[in-house]
Amino acid sequence: MSKRGKKHCKKNKTRKPKKIIGGTLEELKKINASEKVIILVGDKHIRLSLTNSKEFNDIVQKQKNIIDIVNSKFNNSAHVYSELPRELMSNGLSEKTINAFLVIQYALRDAKIPLKFSNVSFCMRNKKGDCNEEYGDDILSIFQDKPTVNCVVAIMGFSHLPDIKKYINSKNPDIKIIFINTMSRDHSDEAFAAYLQESDKYLEQIELLMREPPYDTESSMSNSASSTSFLTSPLTPPSAASEKRPSAEESLLVKSAFERVNKLMSEPAKPAYSSGVQSSDGTYIVEVLYNDSGKKIYKCPICNAKSGTYAPQHPYNTSYFTHFRGCPNQGKIPVEQ
Repeated sequence: MSKRGKKHCKKNKTRKPKKIIGGTLEELKKINASEKVIILVGDKHIRLSLTNSKEFNDIVQKQKNIIDIVNSKFNNSAHVYSELPRELMSNGLSEKTINAFLVIQYALRDAKIPLKFSNVSFCMRNKKGDCNEEYGDDILSIFQDKPTVNCVVAIMGFSHLPDIKKYINSKNPDIKIIFINTMSRDHSDEAFAAYLQESDKYLEQIELLMREPPYDTESSMSNSASSTSFLTSPLTPPSAASEKRPSAEESLLVKSAFERVNKLMSEPAKPAYSSGVQSSDGTYIVEVLYNDSGKKIYKCPICNAKSGTYAPQHPYNTSYFTHFRGCPNQGKIPVEQ
């Protein structure tokens, strides 16, 4: 091959995508405040009533810590992005029972950082699914609309992050992406075990969760281990005989992740919900009841959880109807018969 031909091939080599880096708050302290950065905060949206209050407060504190570090480092060039749709802005700015809402309120009122609510509506999610490309465009639009912004803290559900990262890299590979897992260790273990049940679908989430385990606050270090079990047989780490030998640090992360999941499996499995009529269109037939004041409420036919009065008034906002853990109707739209 001629020198010219070699030069042409070299010039057109495929650019390798940047891997997500992060894991702890230390990465944030090393950021160059003059470059464009997106911090993807891996979150699990939880209600205070459905989790240990200490665990809930630790998750909120982790995200507040991120806000504080970014605020001090970037001054007026930082921005926060919330997965919460604009249509629920009033809920996000007033309710105190969901971890993400508290962090939104802290960023806007205490840290005084500009905040953007998602343009991805519940209607779009119901029609298209995960909408990760739409989320990616929405996050990138902050840099386009406000050229002085150098850092966006995007607080998103954990499962969205690999696809959002890939999409953003394809659109703008010069933006640095840092990922920080703010889930508790128990929630991370539960997510990891659940992803392994559908490993062909969630391979990238599994890889990311092994690479970026959750970090501990002083308070969360004393939390007890989860007793929930999702799998039926112990796991073994991948074989060390591979094309590229992992680093010592990566090996420890993988070993730690598998040890935590195997610990979960030592507990007896809880029976899954199996009764009730299931649908494939994201809806289910709900039981209509009335509370002591004569106002309409809903009851799930599977887990028997009861809603408040807001659920019948806003059936498409599934956050108003919280089911018991493991119920397949969680996140689905209730439909009256």
